[in-house]
Amino acid sequence: TNLLSILQQERTHGGTGVGTALILITHDMALVAQHASRMLMLHDGALLADGSPNVLFDDTALLEQAGLLPPETVTLAQALRPTHPLPSGITTPDAFAAAWFTRQTDAGTDERGGA
Repeated sequence: TNLLSILQQERTHGGTGVGTALILITHDMALVAQHASRMLMLHDGALLADGSPNVLFDDTALLEQAGLLPPETVTLAQALRPTHPLPSGITTPDAFAAAWFTRQTDAGTDERGGA
């Protein structure tokens, strides 16, 4: 069993029991966005932040200070936000798609821009 299979199983089944924790150390922020509910952000051995990836990935100054790049989904949502109202906290492709199609539905259009 590889690590991604274990992470997916934990995410799907809610862990194996009360008090189950999995610590993952990585610079792969897409992996963090997909699988982590809590994120500790370090820089030069010092704790910069402790919180939800949904919140921390929207803090561009904090990410820059830590020398990290947000997942591409976060970058896309931030780039579109000025002209296409999207909520903050979009970190995964599934969350982006849900927000995008909700926005389209709320605007009374389908994905092609028609009524």
